[in-house]
Amino acid sequence: MANKKWLWIAAASAIAAVFCAPRIARAYKLWEYTRRQAAISAAQAAVSSGADGLPVDVTALLDPDANQNDPNVADDATVRALVMAAEIGPRPPEAMQQLLQIAAQERLKWADSAAAVALGASTPGTRVWSNIGPLAARSQFNGTYYKGMDSGRPTAIAMDPGNVNGIFVAFSGGGVWYAPDFNGNYPSWTPITETLGFLGVGAMAISPVVAANGDRTVWLGLGDAFDQKAGLVVSGTFNPGTGLSTWAPTIPLGAAAHPADTFPVQIQDVRDLRIDPAAPNHILVATNDGLYVSTDGAAFNLVDLPNATTPDVRESTWSIVYAGIDAGTGQGAWLVSGVYACPTIAGQTTGTSPPLAGAGAMSCGTDTAHWNMGDIWRSNDGGATWTSLRASLPAEVTTSRGNDLGRIALGAGSPGVGGTTVIYAQAGTSQEATTPAGCNPYLNAGTAGACTVVTATAWYLRSADAGATWTRIASGLAFNRGGIASPTMVSNPSTLSPDSTTNTAGQGCTTVNVGHVQSWYNLTVAVDPQNANRAIFGGDLCSIVTTNGGASYANASNWLPQSGLGFTAFGFLPYVHADWHTSLAVVQPNGQTMLLAGTDGGVFVTRNIWDVSTPELGQWQQPDVGITTHLFYGIGTGDPTLGNPNVVFGGLQDNATRWRLVNDDSFIDEINPGNWDQILGGDGLGAAATSDSNGQNQVYWISVNGSRRFCVPRAWDCGQATRIQNGVESVNWRNPGTVGADPFLIRYDPLGDDTSGVASASNTQANVWFVNPTSLLASVRNVVPNNSVVVDGTVTTSTGSFLAYEKPNANGTFTSTVVPGPHGIQVANVTGKGTGTIWIGFGSDFAAPPNPQILGGTDSKLTWLASSNAVISNAVNCGNPTAANCDPAVFIPANVGHLFKTIDGGNTWIPFHGNGTGFDLPNVPIYVLRYDPTDTTGNTLWVGTDFGVYRTTDGGLTFAPYGRGLPAVRVTDIRISNNGSLVRISTYGRGVWEIYPNSEPPTASGTGDFDQNHVIDFFDMASLAARMGSTPGVTNNLVYDTSVDFEGNSTNDEADL
Repeated sequence: MANKKWLWIAAASAIAAVFCAPRIARAYKLWEYTRRQAAISAAQAAVSSGADGLPVDVTALLDPDANQNDPNVADDATVRALVMAAEIGPRPPEAMQQLLQIAAQERLKWADSAAAVALGASTPGTRVWSNIGPLAARSQFNGTYYKGMDSGRPTAIAMDPGNVNGIFVAFSGGGVWYAPDFNGNYPSWTPITETLGFLGVGAMAISPVVAANGDRTVWLGLGDAFDQKAGLVVSGTFNPGTGLSTWAPTIPLGAAAHPADTFPVQIQDVRDLRIDPAAPNHILVATNDGLYVSTDGAAFNLVDLPNATTPDVRESTWSIVYAGIDAGTGQGAWLVSGVYACPTIAGQTTGTSPPLAGAGAMSCGTDTAHWNMGDIWRSNDGGATWTSLRASLPAEVTTSRGNDLGRIALGAGSPGVGGTTVIYAQAGTSQEATTPAGCNPYLNAGTAGACTVVTATAWYLRSADAGATWTRIASGLAFNRGGIASPTMVSNPSTLSPDSTTNTAGQGCTTVNVGHVQSWYNLTVAVDPQNANRAIFGGDLCSIVTTNGGASYANASNWLPQSGLGFTAFGFLPYVHADWHTSLAVVQPNGQTMLLAGTDGGVFVTRNIWDVSTPELGQWQQPDVGITTHLFYGIGTGDPTLGNPNVVFGGLQDNATRWRLVNDDSFIDEINPGNWDQILGGDGLGAAATSDSNGQNQVYWISVNGSRRFCVPRAWDCGQATRIQNGVESVNWRNPGTVGADPFLIRYDPLGDDTSGVASASNTQANVWFVNPTSLLASVRNVVPNNSVVVDGTVTTSTGSFLAYEKPNANGTFTSTVVPGPHGIQVANVTGKGTGTIWIGFGSDFAAPPNPQILGGTDSKLTWLASSNAVISNAVNCGNPTAANCDPAVFIPANVGHLFKTIDGGNTWIPFHGNGTGFDLPNVPIYVLRYDPTDTTGNTLWVGTDFGVYRTTDGGLTFAPYGRGLPAVRVTDIRISNNGSLVRISTYGRGVWEIYPNSEPPTASGTGDFDQNHVIDFFDMASLAARMGSTPGVTNNLVYDTSVDFEGNSTNDEADL
């Protein structure tokens, strides 16, 4: 039985067609495109309203140009952001602050486990978690093999004010890392936020003041624009000499009443953070709903920036730059960019917030007089007062409603005196992510059927007077949109693939439209501090540089140059991972300018891209070796009882599917043993390793962007993407096909029987997949019929979590059962509001115990646990908020928690988080549940939470964080070996970790049955022999294991053998 929630997103019919005539094929592609835009709009509306799930089939959201079998797989930031928002739900800053407080309390409580030991409660044990990477890569594959050393997505880069070779890098899920020796080929990286409690950093700045003891003051904005939400700022100190870091209490951003509408303000993400070089307590913070300023480093106040239009509305802010000392005031000049919200209409009960990233629109519903237009504001007096610069921008960039500028990235040259600072602006369109449905983007504007707007990197502006005046220097628009007939071309266009700016099938880079349809996601600007005519602009697939102040441009990097996409008339462009987010240009001690970039693939650095005659001769290095900040969704792992313990692979956001290498060549192994090769591109998601009970017929499963792949290791090398067979290159990871519409976040659970099957689901039905050991072909058995399951977020029947499972009958057939919940998990008499019922949505996982009696049940089909990763409950019956039966959304209280049991098939639910003796499971979101396979009583349960792994060994009476050394990070998957000797977890931001519970000092003599097959055999003796001399504190070859310590003397020795 698979202990997993099968489905979570609503169903829709799938359409497949084959066309031969080019005209018909193009018409069908436009129909697909239109369908996708409508689906994205519906999904965005659902997420904005806080829906528990999406009201559309995910296949309707996927890019119609993205072929499941296309070897060049890009991730889809639009779909991923929508899916994750629906999967996790809203995270207001007050809730995140509470979670961080809980994390701190748990850290303090478990610093000494003596009290838990005295009580006989569950304890953390003495074992230490080991990070196993990814730390590096030997090679990567995405349609072609190439060299890459990627890490997770950086959000900010800053140099150490006390060390010219020191550097800080903030990551969207991995916290902040420091290296004191960035001048070397392999910097020594150290994480400094392991105890912070939340590693989703959106912005960072380092105070220019270094304390006498060497402490650096670090300011962080928690919650980034695209993934993890928080809306907090926090300061801390880090000392490179001692390696110690401390963090102050977090500060929630927001306001009780916004001046534009008098309604409260809730902050979700922090996008930029700057410290005044002349006043370290003067801090400016850009967020999704306003600019916040502190003058004392303690209180942060909302600044109501002046509007260029009426009525007064809110504005999001994106980018902040310092422009030097103003000649008139003698104070610091600042610029900030942002996007206007739609007006708040009379009668609304909440204020209209600015659009979240990717949701900007060319109209406010039917109100075409207002839209999500961009603006730049300037302060000449250190941030005390601000002026809108929209009226001073070139008229052509603001006159066309949909082609107006939206999100704007700013980059400033070296701060000048008297208003001479050069500033560049790179802007996307106000219409983000979704082009209006039913039009053709490749016809000239004004032509029948042509799109009047598209999503693009539309405008490039330059100011030579600190933002007082602006000049348009380039445009990525085309086909007479925005008055631009043709886009600005680069001097070294890709020659083997067209650009999607002008061709629907293009993946090349020929224009300055470098962000393409992801211009809401991929914009960044950096300016050479020694020469303001030199700047770089990042996009989704490529980056471009100018060396003459914007008179001309050249491609500077490409995401897949070896595939031919980065081939130009001058050769291959250098590789830099797709999706740029941050950049920084600094002067090195030798006087040379160093340029750093942060992309979805980590940190990249060049020291000559502006100096070579053409960028194809430039070099980009990847100093990411040792940075473990990858965002994992799931892992597949081998098992020491089945003979493949070294097998580990998993799906990563942005960084595809990775396979851990064990036997590597000596050169790479000397540099870093934590190599994980990339075996498939795109967004890697769920993963699993299956076999029969003897370890035979092994099958490995992975997924990418809503489709599945499998590999049979005895037939193909699963550590390689392809093989040469009969002179032909063939893939090792096969597509098994689809049954119904697949979700984006595909999940797997091994069945654990002799079928080697794996449970996984489409959007419409629950399925079990198998691979025939002879033909090596995949097959699928439908467990729950098409469209017979009610899933989270559906708009047709109900909303809420559900369980689908099957049980074998005596005659070899199977009985399928579906247990829907009308609104997910519900607990009565809690809130004191409405009916008093709290409705828990955003179900994350379930687990069925091996023995229903452990939960007080009698029927295994009706007894299980379910978890939630929500922090706020669902509102039910609140169409009229004043209705007597309206159960409003509330913070989930500690007496309810996030883990629940049912013994009647989901009709009633009981909180399951401890007995209240002081060692309960903390009230934090949960992502994964696993019963320990070695405990047939069901007393041992492993729980993956928002900040680590918890375990109960007494049936849920008490819980403890298991192991030592694991950072406070979101745990997305847990895999436990059949004998319980090895536990591996995947995390969202800190890679993969493992621990050996059976290496704890023994409390009794071992049985000798290492593989738990109830027979002492050669495998058990070999397992002991490989551990000879190992103790709980010393590993000799393999880790000590209590099961083969016959004497119970904490040593695997000759006497045991």
